[in-house]
Amino acid sequence: MLVLLVTLAVCITAMEWTLRVLRYGSIAHLSGEHVLRGPHPTRGWALLAGERAYQRSLDYAVEVVINDLGQRDRPHAYEREAGVFRAVVLGDSFMEAYQVPLEQSLPFLLQERLSDRRVEVINLGVGGYGTAQQLLALEEEGLRYRPDLVVLAFFTGNDIQNNSRALQTELFGEDHAESYARPYARTASLTGAIEWTPPDYARISREAEKAQRRRASPWRAAIRFVQPTVLANLVRQAFGRIGTWVGLPPAPPKAYFGRTLLEDFESPAWDEAWLVTQRLILEMKRVSAAAGADFALLVVPGKLQVDPAFRAQASAQYGGVRLDVGRVNRGLTDFCEENDVALIDPTPRLASRTEAGEQFYYQLEDHHWNPLGHDVATDLLIRGLDEQDLLPPPR
Repeated sequence: MLVLLVTLAVCITAMEWTLRVLRYGSIAHLSGEHVLRGPHPTRGWALLAGERAYQRSLDYAVEVVINDLGQRDRPHAYEREAGVFRAVVLGDSFMEAYQVPLEQSLPFLLQERLSDRRVEVINLGVGGYGTAQQLLALEEEGLRYRPDLVVLAFFTGNDIQNNSRALQTELFGEDHAESYARPYARTASLTGAIEWTPPDYARISREAEKAQRRRASPWRAAIRFVQPTVLANLVRQAFGRIGTWVGLPPAPPKAYFGRTLLEDFESPAWDEAWLVTQRLILEMKRVSAAAGADFALLVVPGKLQVDPAFRAQASAQYGGVRLDVGRVNRGLTDFCEENDVALIDPTPRLASRTEAGEQFYYQLEDHHWNPLGHDVATDLLIRGLDEQDLLPPPR
């Protein structure tokens, strides 16, 4: 029995180390994109320049490298080359795109497919950013590139919630970093002044130092070395594909879906968050125009909006909640038409192709775009920008 157990342990260890080498190129596996974020005094957090890690879920295993300017992108000089058209992309984890290799992400593909037009794309997407942080990133960093075009990738799933301290607290609690670690804006109207509440930078820094000490301890290093194993991950993937895997958070549906996706739902907190979101978008457009750049809003739909099977599973998980998955898109369309904001919404096209059998989102643990999602969204974005004459013409 002892010989059998030892043999089994040796075989499992050999399989695990082989899988790690094949997937990651190293036995000492790194995981988690959050180790690539550090405290930032105005935006709450930012990507750490020059760092790298492996991000892994049941759906993917990707090496994430941050360039020397704190972007998940190829390097870009602040000084622009003569004759080059520059576009700055703002967004959250869909644009940071740590779920796919860099070469398969929308910002990277956008530059590749517009290379014959001499278009350079700077990706300022950071996971977890809301509209307030994206505006600050544009003012503090994006304008340094003297862009000709600014594209805001607006994620319908949580960008409105991210702009409200009350909604973030309802979802995560007062002591969660999602609540205290981000800046918040307030305004009385679409044309009113913007009042800012900065992030709790001292608290963010303390928590980051504690996390760093925990990661540096020998015990934690040993735990990271053996858990979670790639072999166990593959087993979970196999069972996940056999059964139903929704993976939505156990949050109250009104807090999670809210005004964006629920039928006939209203609340003062959501109304205020929607007003602030619109005001921040208009400020982004104004700041871009003052710098000589056009502005466009790209709608990034959530998986619930385009995948009917996933939508049915989610509705059942939340007790048959009644969803109106087009509500946020209609609101954005009306707002953009009234305020002359260029809008590109790939939702209908992604939804129709999903019904035809294509999959643009990961299926198990993660609900971001897969490589096909980034590929198709890039083409739809280029088509939309061309239709509104926001790109240089093809040669």
